[in-house]
Amino acid sequence: MELCIVLKNTCTLRMKHKHSKILTQLLIRKISSYNEHSLYNSCKISPDIEPVVDEQTLRDQKTVINDYSHLGTHPYKSLFPWKSKKELVRVLCDNIVYSKDGLIGINKPFGVGVLNIKQQKSQSKVLHAKREINNLHIRGIGESPYGLHDVLPLLKTELNIPNLQLLKSTGKYSSGIAVFAEDEKYCEMYKHSLKVTKPYPLYNFSILSVNIPTLHDGKVEERVGIKQQAHPLTDIRQPVIVRTFSKNTLERQEVLPVHTSLRIKSRSRPNVALLELRTSSVKWNFLQIYCADMLAPILGDHLFSSRVQTMMGVPTKIHPVHLVPGATAQKLTKPLLHILKLTDADDSLIIPTHIHLSSLTLKNYGGKRETILIHAPLHPHFQWTCDTLNLAVPSDEVE
Repeated sequence: MELCIVLKNTCTLRMKHKHSKILTQLLIRKISSYNEHSLYNSCKISPDIEPVVDEQTLRDQKTVINDYSHLGTHPYKSLFPWKSKKELVRVLCDNIVYSKDGLIGINKPFGVGVLNIKQQKSQSKVLHAKREINNLHIRGIGESPYGLHDVLPLLKTELNIPNLQLLKSTGKYSSGIAVFAEDEKYCEMYKHSLKVTKPYPLYNFSILSVNIPTLHDGKVEERVGIKQQAHPLTDIRQPVIVRTFSKNTLERQEVLPVHTSLRIKSRSRPNVALLELRTSSVKWNFLQIYCADMLAPILGDHLFSSRVQTMMGVPTKIHPVHLVPGATAQKLTKPLLHILKLTDADDSLIIPTHIHLSSLTLKNYGGKRETILIHAPLHPHFQWTCDTLNLAVPSDEVE
């Protein structure tokens, strides 16, 4: 709450003093130093924040990353069992969930992105100069050194499909469906089907939330917008949900319309829920932003869960202009940490983001009036969390 007080006092001073520019600079410095993990300063934040950890940082902070020996053989410590590209290819091949119509669907493990660490860091430097993020704070136990592009040549050989192409994959810090095409022909068919399906919620995610959202009859369907909102003092832009927007803002592409359907599949103590979130878009970290907006932050989301704070026992929405993504770790209650077999608050850093792309719907694939449904069951770490929290999982989602 100190940051809010600083903002209030500084705004008052700006009204009383002529030297507002100096006071504004002091405020920015205060915001920048508010948390030791906040390294954004006054740079603009990427619309889709994908934390990047370079190898040197991993080596320098090795003691920090691996300091979880007290947790023994906890499931969250074995998220990346592969030690080479060949082993990762073997894992991907063992998780093929769809193989027909010229498409290959793979149930991608958590932590495997499209790009590897070096490629992602290089792309981040090009797009966002001077951008720095404390990624160890976001990912307490490191990440997989290989991306899907790294292993694509080996995957082509293993599947004996020389023209295999990666079409779409769920985010790095989520698990679920990654789609490949056998050649360019099927790639074009997929793109056409995607355009036809896009206005509808084609992505079906399974999500674990820390709070239980308040929904009428346990379900809500709505069309919302997501836009980038700038901080009035630092010009830092962050994605926010809006429920009223004009056609002009859509035409100017200031607001992205998203069709959503949120349903509670099961709930349990202490105040946790398994959610089904169907959406037409995942751009600008939509899943995390929307769940936080619904006062149900995603378990393991250290970027945007701070938008929801508990005040006098009531979940309260905090305006994003007062926050920096990843500035603080997700705060979990002691009962929840105990159930998850974690001993102290710092252990929450090893919790993976519990987002899983369970199914993908493609309409009118190949110009035919048929719908393709690619389905992927939950990965072991996600299933373990549900079992441990006594959350019932539908039978079609069990591996």
